[in-house]
Amino acid sequence: MSSIKILVDGHVISGYGQGIKTYIIGLYNELSYRPNVRIIMAVEDIDLARSIFAKNIELVPLKKRNKWVRLLWELPKISYQYKPDYVHFQYVLSPLVKGKKIVTVHDILCISFWRDFPLRLVLIRSVSFFLSARLADTLITDSEYSKGEIARWFRIDRADIYNIPLGVNFNKSEVTNGLENQRRNVPYILYVSRIERRKNHHLLIEAYFRSEIHKEMNLVFVGKEALKYPQLEKSMETLNNADRSKISFMSDVSNEDLISLYSNAELFVFPSLSEGFGIPPLEAASFAIPVICSNSTSLSEYTFFGDDHINTSAQEQLIERLNLFSETRSVSYDLSEVQEVVSKKYSWESHVDKFLSILKS
Repeated sequence: MSSIKILVDGHVISGYGQGIKTYIIGLYNELSYRPNVRIIMAVEDIDLARSIFAKNIELVPLKKRNKWVRLLWELPKISYQYKPDYVHFQYVLSPLVKGKKIVTVHDILCISFWRDFPLRLVLIRSVSFFLSARLADTLITDSEYSKGEIARWFRIDRADIYNIPLGVNFNKSEVTNGLENQRRNVPYILYVSRIERRKNHHLLIEAYFRSEIHKEMNLVFVGKEALKYPQLEKSMETLNNADRSKISFMSDVSNEDLISLYSNAELFVFPSLSEGFGIPPLEAASFAIPVICSNSTSLSEYTFFGDDHINTSAQEQLIERLNLFSETRSVSYDLSEVQEVVSKKYSWESHVDKFLSILKS
């Protein structure tokens, strides 16, 4: 393959660790080891980026944090300086850059499930995502579900949308002792996700206390509040002090501590009602932790979870699986098959091969 030069809008690296951040780090760190590829990463925090990205990725500073200044001035200016073959954006592109435009629209849940989002956000994203998808030279998404939704809502042929999922790339040697020691004598169920209504935290709390499992295990939520979630507040307010003490909310968790939390969890539950991809269940499975996972939207593709792949909008199904896990905790689970499926199917190495083949075509 002839040499290619890619400029990447990496402003999200400075934000809270979501799927987009995971996507850029995983994709471009793996891509940086391929021959004849030059990567220029435009970032707001150079020092942070140096600690994240491979040394052979060139870092260029974004001096302004205003979205429109970045899209309409800074990135076009950088593109004319470096003259890339491609410029890669997440969700929203700049029509003024030099080079072919790649856009990854990770999901359009704000359109498909618009009632779960503020109206102003829905209107702005609907227009900007639609125009960006239409103007892109190469349009990428994360799952077959998102591919279908983009095709349906934006009237784009499915054949013109490429699916490149996220990969799982935790370094399990980074497990730390701090959180392990803190929770060693307190078995817990883990749920990693942003906090907002569609993520269904309140249903998990209700199912947890209606099942027998709350008598022997705590419940740990990891993630920041993204949108107001009155149902969750109400669920917590109804609990007495003893029950409330069984639930922990953790935010600003380092990558090392997150690995430790995964490593020491007894069970991972992911009851989300809508996802464009949904990487936490895969991360949990990569640690060979039992997983109970929703089967809605993009999560419907995770059939390898077998009987624990359930309709989590039906609380009784979740209670049943929690009770079953509680009854069989002493049984040694062989999760190596699921772990192997995840490691093979969601590998950055294979995803980068596909990415390069798309650019080559």
